[in-house]
Amino acid sequence: MSALRIHNPATGELIESLIADTADSVGDKFKESQQEQRSWEHTPLEERSAAIERFISLLRSHQEDLARVLTEEMGKPLHESRSELAAVCERVQYFIDAMPDELQPRIEKDNGKVREEVRSEALGVVGVISAWNFPWFVGANALIPALLGGNAVLYKPSEYATRTGLRFVNLLVEAGVPHGVIQHLIGYGEVGEELCKQPLDALCFTGSLATGRHIARSLAEHNPFCRSQFELGGKDGVYVCDDVNVQQAASSLASGAFYNAGQSCCSVERIFVEKGIAEEFEDAFVAKARELRCGHPNEADTDVAPLARPGHLEYLLELISDANQKGARVLCGGSPVQPEGLHPILRPTVITDTHEGMRLAREEIFGPMVTLQVVDDDEEAISELNRSEFGLTAGVYSEAHERAEHILSQVRSGSAYWNACDRVSPRLPWTARGLSGSGYTLGLEGIRNMLFRRSWHFVHPE
Repeated sequence: MSALRIHNPATGELIESLIADTADSVGDKFKESQQEQRSWEHTPLEERSAAIERFISLLRSHQEDLARVLTEEMGKPLHESRSELAAVCERVQYFIDAMPDELQPRIEKDNGKVREEVRSEALGVVGVISAWNFPWFVGANALIPALLGGNAVLYKPSEYATRTGLRFVNLLVEAGVPHGVIQHLIGYGEVGEELCKQPLDALCFTGSLATGRHIARSLAEHNPFCRSQFELGGKDGVYVCDDVNVQQAASSLASGAFYNAGQSCCSVERIFVEKGIAEEFEDAFVAKARELRCGHPNEADTDVAPLARPGHLEYLLELISDANQKGARVLCGGSPVQPEGLHPILRPTVITDTHEGMRLAREEIFGPMVTLQVVDDDEEAISELNRSEFGLTAGVYSEAHERAEHILSQVRSGSAYWNACDRVSPRLPWTARGLSGSGYTLGLEGIRNMLFRRSWHFVHPE
């Protein structure tokens, strides 16, 4: 049997080797999930919810250990791992609180002779292929509403966050979710490929555009009518108007661009600044970027640590080289630093004088790098924001609400931000346009994505 070798991305140290799933084991686990799912669906919602409540308690009691595991295998600063663990509990609680209303029948007509009713049922077996950058958040987005809705779940965490994924599943089982109802799959891309070949009732994927396309093709071949949800890449843009508090906007956007070393689908990658404040904003934003400290993820004052994926630093350096050759200017960063005992870290990088002929203007960066471009007015900003084929988030910083709303109403994105960025709420649907994906997680829409709506017709005999 093949092994999944897990390395610390900061140091290169081998942490653990795990036995990977095979085609046979994926098939066996699917059959077990099918067998267990009906019993779980007929378990009262109160009992399913109580198990998830216990899961929250376990998350809180094990928070420090779970945060250290996440930092060790994925590389984000420890304080960011702690924050993710603390915040995911609110997200899980939202699903618990919202599910009862979504499972209530909806009566559309009842005149004494005819009653028309919509009832919600579980879909069946849901496959989840998850991401490594925020594994607790992304995992909870799909796993928790699926389980609360009475589905069984086969969970394939990213190979870069497998130990976290295993702990996610083990804590759910410890909390009272039956083992056959929630199961993990271990391995690289071929294990996800085998999952897609199973007769799943739904598949949720979060990851890169390239992998998303591959999964979509696999589903089209093996399971074309499976319900699917894709959260893919982003090229998130923000427009800074000339009426803002420059220092506040620069601070907010620096966090939105460089948090988690920019390894987020909704990290700010493109900033457009109205020309009247361009120089002032550039100075303030570059100063914020230079304040960020590169270092070991376990150190309390580290802001940017080594990237999670081997080889991605080389990709980012290729983007910088391509931009330099085509006339861009690097305002700060642009090269790696290597603290003792660590892999190289790309310093927070700000690049200006960019254009569409450069790869970094078109391709997703997914690292601590952002472009800064001056625009003449709102119309040019709208045009630039809409230029990307991705469509995940877009933001406007302005003192004028009506102005910001007018701009954002003309931008194609799944989420719109006024004086904010890189923000996700459990109460609002997370969705996208264009190459950023399809379907919903979070909000009531995300819950409904895990339920089957069945129509009932009751006609009384004459």
